[in-house]
Amino acid sequence: RTKRDSVANYETHGRKHHLRRKYGITVSEYNRLLALQEGKCAICKTDCPGKGKRHFHVDHDHLSGKVRGLLCVKCNMGLGSFDDNQALLWAAAFYVNENRADCDPEDYQL
Repeated sequence: RTKRDSVANYETHGRKHHLRRKYGITVSEYNRLLALQEGKCAICKTDCPGKGKRHFHVDHDHLSGKVRGLLCVKCNMGLGSFDDNQALLWAAAFYVNENRADCDPEDYQL
């Protein structure tokens, strides 16, 4: 079995099982969610999942397991760094907003 065969096998079988087992969704549901997000990260709107990545991460609530959206590597790691704690996320946003260099606030809007 070649490396190419292993990658092709994962794309057709392993990914399907991973999405179903870990998130309870099908490849079709993943693709539908990606289409709803116009092929972009739900937070930063990049169309690149991340360096060396072929797919966006499935973001989910760690308590309920509910899928929230698809994220690029940076946004997924950012949320993970704050343990999905809304108070910390708001505090970080406030901190960044209050401590910007002199520039146009329009530069920072999504």
